[in-house]
Amino acid sequence: MSRTLLTSLAVICALGMVARADIVNLARSDTLLEYSYNAGLNWQSGVAPSAGNDYVVNGFQLRTQNSAPGTAFAGDSLTLTGAGQLSLLGSNNTTYTVNNLISNDGQIDAGVANSTYNLNGNVTVESGGLNFNVSTNASNRFLNINAAITGTGGVNVIGGAVNNDKKVTLVGPATYTGSTSVNEHCTLRIDGSFLIDVNDGSNSDFTGSGFLDLNSIVSLDIAGVTTDGSWNLIDVTNLTATYNDDFGVALSGGQSFTEFSSGVWTLQEGDNSWEFTESTGDLTLVVVPEPATMSILAVGGLGLLLRRKRVLRGRSLTNRFFGTFSGTVTAA
Repeated sequence: MSRTLLTSLAVICALGMVARADIVNLARSDTLLEYSYNAGLNWQSGVAPSAGNDYVVNGFQLRTQNSAPGTAFAGDSLTLTGAGQLSLLGSNNTTYTVNNLISNDGQIDAGVANSTYNLNGNVTVESGGLNFNVSTNASNRFLNINAAITGTGGVNVIGGAVNNDKKVTLVGPATYTGSTSVNEHCTLRIDGSFLIDVNDGSNSDFTGSGFLDLNSIVSLDIAGVTTDGSWNLIDVTNLTATYNDDFGVALSGGQSFTEFSSGVWTLQEGDNSWEFTESTGDLTLVVVPEPATMSILAVGGLGLLLRRKRVLRGRSLTNRFFGTFSGTVTAA
Protein backbone atom coordinates (compact mmCIF):
# COMPACT_ATOMS: atom_id res chain seq x y z
CA MET A 1 0.00 0.00 0.00
CA SER A 2 1.40 3.38 -0.96
CA ARG A 3 2.49 5.97 1.57
CA THR A 4 0.01 8.49 0.10
CA LEU A 5 -2.91 6.09 0.59
CA LEU A 6 -1.86 5.34 4.16
CA THR A 7 -1.65 9.07 4.89
CA SER A 8 -5.14 9.67 3.42
CA LEU A 9 -6.63 6.86 5.52
CA ALA A 10 -5.00 8.25 8.64
CA VAL A 11 -6.47 11.70 7.95
CA ILE A 12 -9.94 10.24 7.35
CA CYS A 13 -9.79 8.25 10.60
CA ALA A 14 -8.62 11.30 12.51
CA LEU A 15 -11.44 13.41 11.12
CA GLY A 16 -13.93 10.71 12.06
CA MET A 17 -12.64 10.64 15.63
CA VAL A 18 -12.91 14.42 15.90
CA ALA A 19 -16.46 14.49 14.50
CA ARG A 20 -17.78 11.82 16.90
CA ALA A 21 -19.04 13.34 20.16
CA ASP A 22 -18.90 11.16 23.27
CA ILE A 23 -21.58 11.18 25.97
CA VAL A 24 -19.98 11.47 29.40
CA ASN A 25 -22.02 10.85 32.56
CA LEU A 26 -21.40 12.14 36.05
CA ALA A 27 -20.67 8.98 38.06
CA ARG A 28 -21.65 10.36 41.48
CA SER A 29 -22.54 13.64 43.16
CA ASP A 30 -19.95 16.22 44.06
CA THR A 31 -19.72 16.47 47.82
CA LEU A 32 -18.43 19.35 49.93
CA LEU A 33 -15.18 20.69 48.45
CA GLU A 34 -15.66 18.65 45.27
CA TYR A 35 -16.22 20.52 42.00
CA SER A 36 -16.57 18.68 38.68
CA TYR A 37 -17.93 21.61 36.69
CA ASN A 38 -14.52 22.27 35.20
CA ALA A 39 -12.58 19.26 36.52
CA GLY A 40 -12.55 15.53 35.82
CA LEU A 41 -13.14 14.50 39.43
CA ASN A 42 -16.47 12.63 39.23
CA TRP A 43 -17.00 12.27 35.49
CA GLN A 44 -16.88 8.70 34.22
CA SER A 45 -14.05 9.66 31.88
CA GLY A 46 -11.97 11.10 34.71
CA VAL A 47 -11.18 14.03 32.42
CA ALA A 48 -12.32 17.65 32.71
CA PRO A 49 -15.18 18.63 30.34
CA SER A 50 -13.98 19.57 26.88
CA ALA A 51 -15.28 20.52 23.44
CA GLY A 52 -16.55 17.65 21.31
CA ASN A 53 -18.30 15.86 24.19
CA ASP A 54 -21.81 15.98 25.65
CA TYR A 55 -22.17 15.75 29.44
CA VAL A 56 -25.11 14.30 31.42
CA VAL A 57 -25.98 14.76 35.10
CA ASN A 58 -28.62 12.13 35.88
CA GLY A 59 -29.85 12.31 39.48
CA PHE A 60 -26.58 13.69 40.85
CA GLN A 61 -25.26 17.11 41.88
CA LEU A 62 -22.68 18.98 39.81
CA ARG A 63 -20.98 21.83 41.67
CA THR A 64 -19.10 24.81 40.26
CA GLN A 65 -15.67 25.57 41.67
CA ASN A 66 -15.44 28.21 44.38
CA SER A 67 -11.91 29.16 43.40
CA ALA A 68 -12.67 29.65 39.71
CA PRO A 69 -15.95 31.56 39.40
CA GLY A 70 -17.12 32.71 36.03
CA THR A 71 -15.75 29.74 34.09
CA ALA A 72 -17.69 28.76 30.97
CA PHE A 73 -18.65 25.11 30.75
CA ALA A 74 -16.28 23.59 28.20
CA GLY A 75 -18.41 20.74 26.87
CA ASP A 76 -20.66 20.92 23.81
CA SER A 77 -23.73 20.46 26.01
CA LEU A 78 -24.76 19.86 29.61
CA THR A 79 -27.96 17.88 30.28
CA LEU A 80 -29.68 17.80 33.68
CA THR A 81 -32.15 14.94 34.01
CA GLY A 82 -33.70 12.70 36.66
CA ALA A 83 -33.56 15.55 39.21
CA GLY A 84 -29.92 16.22 38.35
CA GLN A 85 -28.61 19.51 39.76
CA LEU A 86 -26.23 22.26 38.75
CA SER A 87 -25.23 24.13 41.93
CA LEU A 88 -23.74 27.57 41.36
CA LEU A 89 -21.16 28.46 44.01
CA GLY A 90 -18.56 31.15 44.50
CA SER A 91 -18.51 34.73 45.67
CA ASN A 92 -21.32 37.21 45.24
CA ASN A 93 -22.30 38.29 41.70
CA THR A 94 -20.38 35.60 39.84
CA THR A 95 -21.35 34.65 36.29
CA TYR A 96 -21.35 31.21 34.68
CA THR A 97 -21.94 30.41 31.03
CA VAL A 98 -23.39 27.21 29.59
CA ASN A 99 -23.93 27.63 25.87
CA ASN A 100 -26.14 24.54 25.54
CA LEU A 101 -27.86 23.63 28.81
CA ILE A 102 -30.68 21.09 28.48
CA SER A 103 -33.10 20.30 31.29
CA ASN A 104 -35.48 17.35 31.43
CA ASP A 105 -36.41 17.31 35.13
CA GLY A 106 -33.27 19.22 36.13
CA GLN A 107 -32.50 21.87 38.71
CA ILE A 108 -30.27 24.96 39.01
CA ASP A 109 -29.37 26.03 42.55
CA ALA A 110 -28.24 29.29 44.07
CA GLY A 111 -25.65 27.64 46.28
CA VAL A 112 -24.54 30.27 48.80
CA ALA A 113 -26.56 32.58 51.04
CA ASN A 114 -26.42 36.36 50.57
CA SER A 115 -25.23 35.90 46.99
CA THR A 116 -26.33 36.61 43.44
CA TYR A 117 -25.49 34.24 40.59
CA ASN A 118 -25.78 35.00 36.88
CA LEU A 119 -26.29 32.33 34.23
CA ASN A 120 -25.49 33.17 30.61
CA GLY A 121 -25.83 31.05 27.46
CA ASN A 122 -28.82 29.07 26.20
CA VAL A 123 -31.29 26.84 28.03
CA THR A 124 -33.64 24.30 26.44
CA VAL A 125 -36.46 23.03 28.67
CA GLU A 126 -37.77 19.62 27.65
CA SER A 127 -40.99 17.93 28.79
CA GLY A 128 -39.66 17.11 32.28
CA GLY A 129 -39.21 20.81 33.03
CA LEU A 130 -36.65 22.88 34.93
CA ASN A 131 -36.49 23.95 38.59
CA PHE A 132 -34.81 27.13 39.77
CA ASN A 133 -33.99 26.53 43.43
CA VAL A 134 -33.46 29.34 45.94
CA SER A 135 -35.08 27.36 48.74
CA THR A 136 -32.70 27.10 51.69
CA ASN A 137 -33.57 28.84 54.93
CA ALA A 138 -30.82 31.44 54.48
CA SER A 139 -31.99 34.73 53.02
CA ASN A 140 -30.85 36.78 50.05
CA ARG A 141 -30.36 34.16 47.36
CA PHE A 142 -30.75 35.45 43.83
CA LEU A 143 -30.53 33.91 40.36
CA ASN A 144 -30.32 36.14 37.29
CA ILE A 145 -31.02 34.08 34.20
CA ASN A 146 -29.51 36.03 31.31
CA ALA A 147 -29.65 32.94 29.10
CA ALA A 148 -32.35 32.55 26.47
CA ILE A 149 -34.89 29.88 27.50
CA THR A 150 -36.64 27.82 24.82
CA GLY A 151 -38.38 24.43 24.64
CA THR A 152 -41.71 22.74 25.31
CA GLY A 153 -41.38 22.16 29.06
CA GLY A 154 -42.29 24.28 32.06
CA VAL A 155 -40.37 26.19 34.73
CA ASN A 156 -40.80 25.90 38.49
CA VAL A 157 -39.36 28.37 41.02
CA ILE A 158 -38.76 26.78 44.43
CA GLY A 159 -38.70 29.13 47.40
CA GLY A 160 -38.56 26.93 50.50
CA ALA A 161 -40.43 27.20 53.78
CA VAL A 162 -39.15 30.47 55.25
CA ASN A 163 -40.14 34.00 54.28
CA ASN A 164 -36.81 35.40 53.14
CA ASP A 165 -35.64 37.56 50.28
CA LYS A 166 -35.20 35.04 47.45
CA LYS A 167 -35.68 35.89 43.80
CA VAL A 168 -35.24 34.48 40.30
CA THR A 169 -35.09 37.06 37.51
CA LEU A 170 -35.54 36.13 33.86
CA VAL A 171 -33.48 38.69 31.98
CA GLY A 172 -32.97 36.91 28.68
CA PRO A 173 -35.79 36.14 26.22
CA ALA A 174 -38.11 33.34 27.36
CA THR A 175 -40.08 31.50 24.67
CA TYR A 176 -40.64 28.12 26.32
CA THR A 177 -44.23 26.96 25.89
CA GLY A 178 -44.79 25.15 29.19
CA SER A 179 -46.38 26.71 32.25
CA THR A 180 -44.57 28.63 35.01
CA SER A 181 -45.04 27.92 38.71
CA VAL A 182 -43.80 30.17 41.52
CA ASN A 183 -43.78 28.54 44.94
CA GLU A 184 -44.32 30.38 48.22
CA HIS A 185 -41.65 32.51 49.86
CA CYS A 186 -39.95 33.59 46.64
CA THR A 187 -40.36 35.95 43.70
CA LEU A 188 -40.14 35.45 39.96
CA ARG A 189 -39.36 38.70 38.16
CA ILE A 190 -39.74 38.99 34.39
CA ASP A 191 -37.36 41.62 33.00
CA GLY A 192 -36.83 40.19 29.51
CA SER A 193 -39.26 39.47 26.71
CA PHE A 194 -41.68 36.69 27.62
CA LEU A 195 -43.87 34.65 25.26
CA ILE A 196 -47.13 32.98 26.31
CA ASP A 197 -48.53 30.26 24.08
CA VAL A 198 -52.31 30.77 23.87
CA ASN A 199 -54.39 28.00 22.32
CA ASP A 200 -57.89 26.60 22.50
CA GLY A 201 -57.03 24.33 25.44
CA SER A 202 -54.58 26.41 27.51
CA ASN A 203 -55.14 27.33 31.16
CA SER A 204 -53.12 29.44 33.60
CA ASP A 205 -49.62 30.12 32.36
CA PHE A 206 -48.46 31.51 35.73
CA THR A 207 -49.49 29.52 38.81
CA GLY A 208 -48.33 28.97 42.39
CA SER A 209 -48.52 30.77 45.72
CA GLY A 210 -45.48 33.05 45.50
CA PHE A 211 -44.86 36.49 44.01
CA LEU A 212 -44.82 37.43 40.32
CA ASP A 213 -43.18 40.70 39.31
CA LEU A 214 -43.93 41.63 35.69
CA ASN A 215 -41.62 44.29 34.26
CA SER A 216 -41.60 43.74 30.48
CA ILE A 217 -43.76 43.18 27.43
CA VAL A 218 -45.64 39.88 27.49
CA SER A 219 -46.18 38.59 23.95
CA LEU A 220 -49.08 36.28 23.07
CA ASP A 221 -48.66 33.54 20.47
CA ILE A 222 -52.25 33.09 19.24
CA ALA A 223 -51.51 30.74 16.33
CA GLY A 224 -53.37 27.95 18.16
CA VAL A 225 -56.56 29.99 18.73
CA THR A 226 -59.42 29.00 16.44
CA THR A 227 -62.41 30.39 18.32
CA ASP A 228 -63.34 33.15 20.74
CA GLY A 229 -63.14 32.48 24.47
CA SER A 230 -61.36 33.31 27.70
CA TRP A 231 -58.00 32.23 29.10
CA ASN A 232 -56.70 32.69 32.65
CA LEU A 233 -53.06 33.59 32.01
CA ILE A 234 -52.19 34.48 35.61
CA ASP A 235 -53.69 32.76 38.65
CA VAL A 236 -54.10 35.93 40.70
CA THR A 237 -56.23 34.05 43.24
CA ASN A 238 -53.09 32.36 44.58
CA LEU A 239 -50.22 34.37 43.13
CA THR A 240 -49.40 37.91 44.22
CA ALA A 241 -48.88 39.66 40.89
CA THR A 242 -47.34 43.10 40.45
CA TYR A 243 -47.52 44.96 37.13
CA ASN A 244 -44.71 47.50 36.88
CA ASP A 245 -44.37 50.56 34.63
CA ASP A 246 -42.65 48.60 31.85
CA PHE A 247 -45.38 45.95 31.70
CA GLY A 248 -47.37 45.65 28.50
CA VAL A 249 -49.17 43.16 26.27
CA ALA A 250 -48.70 42.49 22.56
CA LEU A 251 -49.42 39.87 19.94
CA SER A 252 -46.33 37.94 18.96
CA GLY A 253 -44.83 39.69 15.95
CA GLY A 254 -47.85 41.98 15.73
CA GLN A 255 -49.79 44.78 17.34
CA SER A 256 -49.53 46.06 20.90
CA PHE A 257 -52.41 46.36 23.33
CA THR A 258 -53.39 49.77 24.70
CA GLU A 259 -54.22 50.36 28.36
CA PHE A 260 -57.82 51.42 27.78
CA SER A 261 -58.42 52.03 31.47
CA SER A 262 -56.39 51.33 34.60
CA GLY A 263 -55.29 47.69 34.41
CA VAL A 264 -57.41 46.88 31.33
CA TRP A 265 -55.54 46.33 28.05
CA THR A 266 -57.39 46.15 24.73
CA LEU A 267 -56.66 45.52 21.07
CA GLN A 268 -58.92 45.48 18.02
CA GLU A 269 -57.42 43.16 15.42
CA GLY A 270 -59.78 43.05 12.45
CA ASP A 271 -62.92 41.27 13.70
CA ASN A 272 -61.09 40.15 16.87
CA SER A 273 -61.59 42.18 20.02
CA TRP A 274 -58.92 41.26 22.61
CA GLU A 275 -58.86 42.28 26.27
CA PHE A 276 -56.48 41.50 29.15
CA THR A 277 -57.49 42.43 32.69
CA GLU A 278 -54.76 42.68 35.33
CA SER A 279 -57.06 42.18 38.33
CA THR A 280 -58.27 38.78 37.08
CA GLY A 281 -55.34 37.69 34.92
CA ASP A 282 -57.85 36.87 32.18
CA LEU A 283 -57.44 37.25 28.44
CA THR A 284 -60.67 37.33 26.44
CA LEU A 285 -61.41 37.26 22.74
CA VAL A 286 -64.74 38.35 21.24
CA VAL A 287 -65.23 38.13 17.49
CA VAL A 288 -67.25 41.18 16.39
CA PRO A 289 -67.81 41.61 12.61
CA GLU A 290 -66.84 45.04 11.32
CA PRO A 291 -69.62 47.38 10.03
CA ALA A 292 -68.79 46.58 6.40
CA THR A 293 -69.14 42.87 7.16
CA MET A 294 -72.48 43.49 8.90
CA SER A 295 -73.71 45.38 5.83
CA ILE A 296 -72.81 42.47 3.56
CA LEU A 297 -74.64 40.08 5.86
CA ALA A 298 -77.69 42.35 5.91
CA VAL A 299 -77.77 42.60 2.10
CA GLY A 300 -77.39 38.84 1.88
CA GLY A 301 -80.33 38.34 4.23
CA LEU A 302 -82.50 40.76 2.24
CA GLY A 303 -81.63 38.91 -0.97
CA LEU A 304 -82.77 35.62 0.53
CA LEU A 305 -86.05 37.20 1.62
CA LEU A 306 -86.75 38.65 -1.87
CA ARG A 307 -85.91 35.31 -3.45
CA ARG A 308 -88.42 33.63 -1.17
CA LYS A 309 -91.10 36.11 -2.28
CA ARG A 310 -90.40 35.38 -5.93
CA VAL A 311 -90.55 31.63 -5.36
CA LEU A 312 -93.96 31.86 -3.70
CA ARG A 313 -95.46 34.19 -6.37
CA GLY A 314 -97.49 32.27 -9.02
CA ARG A 315 -97.19 28.90 -7.25
CA SER A 316 -100.27 26.69 -6.93
CA LEU A 317 -100.83 25.69 -3.36
CA THR A 318 -102.88 22.68 -2.35
CA ASN A 319 -104.59 22.53 1.01
CA ARG A 320 -105.65 19.04 1.97
CA PHE A 321 -108.71 20.42 3.71
CA PHE A 322 -109.96 23.08 1.31
CA GLY A 323 -108.68 22.01 -2.09
CA THR A 324 -106.47 23.80 -4.61
CA PHE A 325 -105.78 27.52 -4.86
CA SER A 326 -104.07 29.17 -7.80
CA GLY A 327 -102.84 32.74 -7.72
CA THR A 328 -100.16 34.90 -6.17
CA VAL A 329 -99.06 34.60 -2.57
CA THR A 330 -96.70 37.16 -1.10
CA ALA A 331 -94.77 36.14 1.98
CA ALA A 332 -94.98 38.55 4.89
